Amino acid sequence: MELEGLLNGNPILLYFVGIFYILINENFEKSQKIIVVYMLSYCLRLFDIIEFKTIIIVLNIVAFLYLEFLTKDNIKNKILNNIWDKIKDYIYKIIFEFSGVYFLISITIISYNFVQQIQFFSINILIANIISIILIMYTFNNVISEKYATLAFSQIKKKMDNITIWTKIPKISEENKEKLNMLVDIEDKSYFIRESSYNFLSLEFFTYKMYKKTVKKENIKYNLKRKQIINYIKKFFRDLLDIENFFQKISKYVRGYSTIEMQLIRTLGIQYGYNFVIYRKIYELMYSKMFFKNLLKYMNKAYLNTKGCCTFKEYLLNIYINVASIRINDKDFKYMLQIWNTKKLEDVSKEQFLISILGLSRRKIDNEIIYNYGSIIEKYNIDIEKLNEIIRNINV
Repeated sequence: MELEGLLNGNPILLYFVGIFYILINENFEKSQKIIVVYMLSYCLRLFDIIEFKTIIIVLNIVAFLYLEFLTKDNIKNKILNNIWDKIKDYIYKIIFEFSGVYFLISITIISYNFVQQIQFFSINILIANIISIILIMYTFNNVISEKYATLAFSQIKKKMDNITIWTKIPKISEENKEKLNMLVDIEDKSYFIRESSYNFLSLEFFTYKMYKKTVKKENIKYNLKRKQIINYIKKFFRDLLDIENFFQKISKYVRGYSTIEMQLIRTLGIQYGYNFVIYRKIYELMYSKMFFKNLLKYMNKAYLNTKGCCTFKEYLLNIYINVASIRINDKDFKYMLQIWNTKKLEDVSKEQFLISILGLSRRKIDNEIIYNYGSIIEKYNIDIEKLNEIIRNINV
């Protein structure tokens, strides 16, 4: 009776317990939980039962605890130990997966103080409420339709384990290492140089891009000069302001600034809504570092001895070639080696693997495009006759 009396006399505590119960209730789907919590919060504000600020604070505290500490995502619990990473993960999910911005706007509109402030714009309470209801309905529709969603860390790790496990990959043979280096040379030349970064928001990546050449690892942090940085930034914006070639410039920067880790995390982690480009790009930037950096720390502890195995970066490349989809002359393949009916890198020649790499760009593969990769052909001693024969066969 004492607990019941406490709850009945304290709407804030009742609200806290209520949304917590909704979130842990196994009878609801994820989208249903979000809608019920939003609906409860909205009604409490609409009928002026709990203040706006209190609703926002309590809702975020409970949601944060549930999503980041009480989650059933075991891998997230094990690898995401940094509080700032948890905050970033929470903010991303609230904004991009749970339509939190639309909910915040809708509940702000119906708050008494907000309506008072906008009355001098001749917007009365009725109109404000109608706008708010439209927004909350739009929020519910976004949540229930799940147009954009990402997988849990455990699901991503499971997909990786289904392909291969780090400790089960022996040291890479020189032949296979050469093929992986060819992939890196074409897709992300900074890949092996970047020891502690995973996307283009890093000093290591920026240094490489500015020099446009291989930079020694030991010198990478000391080769930046203020004048060079300013000149590079000027060139970047000059390219984008070239209206005549605007889309070509955009394409160059988007493709040129997408690291292998960014490509890998989007392939592994995005469940729905690949066409939501802004959501996807922010996800790539945030989670390429957040997931792989923390996964490496976890694996180094879980797998006590990896000395006889390939490196972590080589391990990620093995995952990459088995999940990155390609298009070879209007025909789609789920992974890079599928066109050769194998999943083993050693089963394909350098010439065949080069074709697979070129398929990542989804452009037509013919003799003309091959000439654009003359330096790669020369560097890796590609047999041009074999390559031309393969091209003729795939174009039949």
